[in-house]
Amino acid sequence: MGVDLPHNGSHRVRARWDGPGRVRGARFLCFVLLLLSAVPAHAHFTAGAKAQTIIVTSDGEALIRMPLPLLFADRIPEAIAARSPIDSPLLRVESTGVGSRYRLDLAAIANAPERWAARLTGTIRFDSEGVQLAPALVRYRIHGRSPGDRFRSVAEAQTALDGEGTSLDPIFGEAVVDMHLALSPELGAGALTVGAAHPPLALPPTVTIDTHVIDARFDPPVLVSLPAQLAEPVVLEGPQPVFLEFFERGVAHILGGLDHIFLVLCLALGLGWSRHLFWLVTTFTLGHSVTLALGSLGLVVPLASVIGWIEAGIALTVVAAAYAAWRRTRMTLAVGFAVGLLHGFGFASFLSESLVPGDPQFALALLGFNIGIELGQIAVVLAALAGLELVRRVHVRASDGVRHAALLGIGAVSLLWVVERVGALA
Repeated sequence: MGVDLPHNGSHRVRARWDGPGRVRGARFLCFVLLLLSAVPAHAHFTAGAKAQTIIVTSDGEALIRMPLPLLFADRIPEAIAARSPIDSPLLRVESTGVGSRYRLDLAAIANAPERWAARLTGTIRFDSEGVQLAPALVRYRIHGRSPGDRFRSVAEAQTALDGEGTSLDPIFGEAVVDMHLALSPELGAGALTVGAAHPPLALPPTVTIDTHVIDARFDPPVLVSLPAQLAEPVVLEGPQPVFLEFFERGVAHILGGLDHIFLVLCLALGLGWSRHLFWLVTTFTLGHSVTLALGSLGLVVPLASVIGWIEAGIALTVVAAAYAAWRRTRMTLAVGFAVGLLHGFGFASFLSESLVPGDPQFALALLGFNIGIELGQIAVVLAALAGLELVRRVHVRASDGVRHAALLGIGAVSLLWVVERVGALA
């Protein structure tokens, strides 16, 4: 079959979409989708997840907790490029049974406190109304290992800073630093820009650094959480409508989560325009809403030993959905609900980093986030079906080729994620 194209007025030529052309098109689409596997899908739970917290107070101060390597982010790329040790008198190299590693040199800090203070105050850049502030170091505390959770309030940060730091030179990759900086007593409630002064670190796939900025100049405090190192500065401009803020985060999260997008694409490509598709997406939403709520409230928290299996399971559901769509097998509503339960843990892990269950605005934020996810899913479904319909109007068999190629690519990429995530468990 083909499309009639005008040629020389009275004659028509058949432009063929089947045969070799269809095969080439399918291969091309598969190739594009497989390119996505070069960048693993963002894991919702990461064994190497680390966080930095920046709290700005109404007194014009900043309370910060960050992993030690971020303090030397300007020196690490140079060392890697030159294949030489990190150039800093504040670090020392020690030999181990399997090689060498860095430690923070506490004696060097004691002998050159001004050099250490400059490193602490020069890591984060603060701009108030377009004017760069010059922070002054008030106090600091060094932890040999991560003390646990991030700062969630000014009181919690102040309590942490009151304790004693480690007395042994901490291992570079394991240490965490708390610091108290004086920004400006006249900071006020105007726009404040917070960003990293150093370039972002290149991280291995198993490590992530999330940033949480709390603007405590307002009551209640304004929280901004980002899966990033503040390479792009954050502008703090006061309280925003909580529902709208978390609605936007929900939409952004579903559109940025490749495994979730792949799943709803498989549902759309397998069922097409149908009532069953509507009910299946609805039950999937109900399923992830349950675990999203329970997980965010801390009522159902996956054990560390099963987190990796949940990640692998999420990828496996996409493989199964692609296979079912290829075979035109109707996924039952019960299965859709169960798959939603599993994916909900991934959503909850993101939201739990942004809100504390005791927050008076928790319910409103949870509702906005959930609705944002749902509308994001609907947008993906509609875009997929509209695109497939557009191709079908050009040529029926071409739409079949596109559908098969997309499902084959999604299945292949998702299978690679399963292997990757199970391999990480080993």
